[in-house]
Amino acid sequence: MINIITNGGKKNINQVSASYGTWGTSINNAIFRNTIDKTTLQLSANTSNTNGWRPNTAANAYSIDAKISQDLGGHDRFFVDVFYGCYTNSQLASAVVGLVGSGNPLSVSPQNAGNNYTTNNTGFRQGLTKTFNENYVFELDASYSNKTSFYYTPQADYFALPDYGYAGSAMNDKLVGWQLALSPRLKANLGPIGTTIIGYDFSKADQSGSNSYSSLSQGIIRANQYDSINNTYGIYYGNLTSDSQSATQINNSVYLIQKVPLGKALEASGGYRRQVQQASTTNTSIYASNGTVNNSQQFAANAGDVALNANYLPGQRVYVK
Repeated sequence: MINIITNGGKKNINQVSASYGTWGTSINNAIFRNTIDKTTLQLSANTSNTNGWRPNTAANAYSIDAKISQDLGGHDRFFVDVFYGCYTNSQLASAVVGLVGSGNPLSVSPQNAGNNYTTNNTGFRQGLTKTFNENYVFELDASYSNKTSFYYTPQADYFALPDYGYAGSAMNDKLVGWQLALSPRLKANLGPIGTTIIGYDFSKADQSGSNSYSSLSQGIIRANQYDSINNTYGIYYGNLTSDSQSATQINNSVYLIQKVPLGKALEASGGYRRQVQQASTTNTSIYASNGTVNNSQQFAANAGDVALNANYLPGQRVYVK
């Protein structure tokens, strides 16, 4: 769901729009923004719903965003943006039943009926600009987001033949991920020495997934599908089964950017960055003979560049990097 606002220069906005179409399609948008003195409050919301033109293709989406901006005087600013954007639920259409080019697009395979995919996404963004004096400016950016996805299949094992006594079962796939980022930096105007920017970037991301089958009635399944560890005779006893995976990544990075004037037309610049990344994974599988497996690694890298800029005419320059 994307809501583009082009009249952002106005202090106050109060807009609501609604549209309706075939197959039960509706789209609604609303935005309210009000500036009082040096404080701006903004609230926006969006909804989208449709039944779909094919069976099992309905979709729903909802999002809401709240933002507070504060003018601290001079060039100083502060804002916090909290969003729930967004909740979506999409049913998944099946393949067309019939010969290629002649099947009925309104038909749904029985084993595909009820398949759906759902996501929830929440988080916040924050920004701060603080001027200590005319030569030193501090900036801070921070963000956090959390996303959860569900995939549900009522009959995940429909490839197993009924002749083998393998009853249909539901499958749930779940993917959960979050990310935190923090970027403080200091900008210093050092006169003849030039401009210096010192910054630090930190981010941590975690993602985990799991999939499970609901209980089944006892039945004999094909040889290439049975649990070779617990059931050497190919008998499935209907217990809940599940797998899980997770991965975590941490980034730490420091950097320095320097710009030095060499006269009215020339400027030298350069930068250096040191980054360290840590990654770890965990995997648990019901089919693995060695149980849970863990692994972790650390990587580090350096990067740098230097450049010479020549501003020979207003708005025109040549540089070597």
